[in-house]
Formats: sequence, structure tokens, C-alpha cells
Amino acid sequence: MLPPEAHADAVPARTVPIVATALALALGLAVGLAWLDARELHALIQLRHGAAAIALRGGLLRNAMLRWLAQAAAVALLLANTLLLGLLLRERQRHGRRLREIAGFNSALFDTVGALLLVIDREGRIVRLNRAAQDFMGDDPEQLRRKPFLWARHLPPEQRDEVMSVFTRLFQGEAIPRYDNPWLDGAGQLHLLEWRNTVLHDRSGQACCVITLGVDVTQARRAEARQREGELRELGERRRLELEIVRIGTAEQERIGREIHDGLGQQLTALGMLCASLQRRLASQGQLQEIDTLQLIQRHLQAATAEARSMARGLSPMRIDGNSLGQALRALVDDVHRGAGVSCRFAMRGDSAGIDEEVATHLYRIAQEALNNALKHARATQVSVQLDATPYRVRVLVRDDGVGLGAAPRDNLGMPIMRHRAAVIEGLLRVDSSPAGTTVRCTWRRPQAQAH
Repeated sequence: MLPPEAHADAVPARTVPIVATALALALGLAVGLAWLDARELHALIQLRHGAAAIALRGGLLRNAMLRWLAQAAAVALLLANTLLLGLLLRERQRHGRRLREIAGFNSALFDTVGALLLVIDREGRIVRLNRAAQDFMGDDPEQLRRKPFLWARHLPPEQRDEVMSVFTRLFQGEAIPRYDNPWLDGAGQLHLLEWRNTVLHDRSGQACCVITLGVDVTQARRAEARQREGELRELGERRRLELEIVRIGTAEQERIGREIHDGLGQQLTALGMLCASLQRRLASQGQLQEIDTLQLIQRHLQAATAEARSMARGLSPMRIDGNSLGQALRALVDDVHRGAGVSCRFAMRGDSAGIDEEVATHLYRIAQEALNNALKHARATQVSVQLDATPYRVRVLVRDDGVGLGAAPRDNLGMPIMRHRAAVIEGLLRVDSSPAGTTVRCTWRRPQAQAH
């Protein structure tokens, strides 16, 4: 692309040769006529007497008058051409000054841009660059104009082929408005530049050069990376706190379960033994009425002992991993079936081996909470629990025929707790509830499936 100064003389220069040619022709005609007039004047001086001389003199006079008229016209043409040439030269000077003013303004504007501004032709030469690009690259502008692709030495070796392909695709007509690539400055420091491109075309429609604007985004990208690292650290700290809360809650439940088993359970067992001893003593004394009352008390004590043991087992279950998850869920279903008096079934498909203790415990707790919601709020009469394990995922499904979770109180924490446990293990919890029943699904993807 030519600089604006090169266009200063383009338009007037095409008109000047035409005017100069016309001016030369008029001047030649005037000189020729003057020479002919001089010869005829000499001939008239030689002819002094006679009719032939008079006739010849008359013809020469007529010819002289015609030639004088032609000479006058030639002189007028010469004057008009001279005036036109003067006007053209004046217009040329005015037009040149205007173009130089525009070129100076464009040049100042070009150098005022703080970003890197390059104009690259089809041969890969930088035909123009602004002051910021010259200072950043540290190259001689004349060398950049003479040598193709000299600017490629500012690219890291592993990035040159990619950037050169972008340059080639731009001239082939592909729209690439922006792209990023590393760039070495004159001191050898690595920067990350964001380039925005505009392709210019000549009168035939062929791409002739690319105007590319480069902005140094190194600091901005570093700030974004630091922000992402901070967000990841914050997310990791939040996850750590969530796991700690779950761990503390689980430990507290286990403590309460042990206290129920070791404290309340032992006391109820001792009361049952006292009732049995008292029953034998009353039987030896023949007090049958008191024995019936004591038997009723003993049955209530047995029921309370069984319920306490069930609560202790739920609050402090055995250690659960992938191998024992199915057994723990089956025991939970059996306890609900015997203690709640509802039809509760368990089914298992596949092998859940390979699940660590944390994931297995959370899946167990989600199933336990879903069962509690079905019995307490949905008023279900039939409940089914299913453990479905494949090489890629493990799913726990609890389905009941109750009235839905709409009857649950608003302050019920069962659903938030289940969602929280699913989020901790990065599982997917789905709850479908209607007046015809509720289905709770928790799906956990195995690590090998997450890697794919």
C-alpha cells in the first residue's frame, strides 16, 4: 500500500502532457506561418512593375491575409493553452498541499495509536508501521519494507506455522477478525498479543494488504488467570468446609447412636430383665392379675428396646463401602419393613465394588432420608429401594406410592440435605413428586466415566 504522499501528483500529472503537447503545436504553427510571411514579403519587394506583378501581388496579399488570420488564431490558441497550463499548475499546487495536509494528519493519527498497527502486503513485507510497533519490535522500518516476513522472527518457533497459516488464509479470503498469539519484543520478552485484522482490496477486488491492530493483553490475561485461581481456591475451600460439616454431622450422629445404644438401650434391657425377675416372683406367689400387667409392661419395653436399637443403627451405621453398600441398604429396608409396618422391598443389579467409603456413605444416607420422607410425609404404604451399578455409574432409586412431598412442612430439611450430599460427591439428584407417588434418583458417575 502506497503512503498518502505518493498520490499528491497523480491526478494533475495525467493532464499536463496533453496541455504541453497542444501548446507545442500552437507554437510550431505560429513560427511556420511567420516564416512563410517573411518569404512572401521578400517576393513582394522584388516585384515592382507589370500586370503580372500586380496580379501576383494581389494573390499574395490575399494569401497573406489568410495566413495572418491563421497566425492570429494560433497565437490565441497559444495564449489559451498558456492560461490553461497556468491554471492547471496552480490547481496542482493547491491539490498537492491539500494531500500533504491529509497525509500529515493521517501519519500523526497513525502514530498516535497506542496499540501496534501494521500494514502487511501480499509478499509479507511491513509497508508501514506506527511508532508504537516500531518501538515494541525494535526493527529498522526500511528492512521490514524490503525483506518479506522479517517480522516472523518475533514469533516463538512453535507458533510460526500457525500464525503464517492465519496470514495466508486472510489473503485467500477467509474471515479471521481476531486471534491471539505470543510475541517476542525487541528485548526478547514474551507477550501475549490480541490481533484484529482488516483486509484491503485493490480495484480488481484482489486482496492487496492487511491492516492488523495488536493489543498487548499479557497483564489482562494474567489478571484473569489469577482471578480463576482465586475462584478455584475459594471453591476448594468451600468444598473442604462442606466436607468438614458433613464429617462433623456424621460424627455427631454416630455419637448420638452410640449413646442411645450404650445408654438408653442398656437401661431398657435392664428394665426388661427386672420385669422378668418380678414376673417369676409374682408367679410363685400366685398373683396372676399383676403378672398380666407386668407382661404388658414387658412388651412395651421390648418394643422400645427394638426402636432404640433401630435408631442407634440408623444414626451410627456400620462402615460402608462399595462392597457393603448393598448389604447396608438391604438391612435398612428390612428394619423399615419390620418397624414401620409397610411393604418395603430391596433390589440390586450389578456390582458396586470400587466405591470408596465417602461416596457409599452419602448414597446410603440419601436413600435413608428418602425412606424417612416417604413414611413421615408422603404416608406411603409401599416403598421400593433399588441399587443399580454399572462400570460407569451407580444409581440409588427410592420409589413410593404416597401422596407426594407437598404434605411435607416447609421447614423440612430432608430435601436440602439430600441435595447437599449429592453435590458433595458430584452426583446428580432428581426428585419427581406427585399425588400419585414420589421417585428419588441419585446418580454418581465413576471416575473412569468422568475422565471420558
